[in-house]
Amino acid sequence: MWVWTAQDAQSKAWLAWQVGKRTQADAHRMVHRVKAVLAADCVPGFTSDGLQQYFYALTAHYEEWVEQAGRRKAVWQVLPTLLYGQFRKLKVGRKLKHVYTKMLCGSREELELILQVWD
Repeated sequence: MWVWTAQDAQSKAWLAWQVGKRTQADAHRMVHRVKAVLAADCVPGFTSDGLQQYFYALTAHYEEWVEQAGRRKAVWQVLPTLLYGQFRKLKVGRKLKHVYTKMLCGSREELELILQVWD
């Protein structure tokens, strides 16, 4: 079992939580719960560990159809305001060898800025 949690960086309030497995379905449920408690137009910055399921859940919930010139159909695109970074750990056996961050949506500078405002 896995405990999924979402916390507001500024107030430290819990936005959502659930107990489940580390599956895509549970990731979608968690992001859906977070989005449900926020204002309709709110696109917060997200940080997580390196689990890939977070990326797919976030990009499925924070997207829009965009009309493009020269195309008959709209294109599904991630919102340009979505900020998402991961803190990743590289382990060899049980030993931690290296930690690094990786931006998946938005810019590192924008995410650092909003996190500093709340520090």
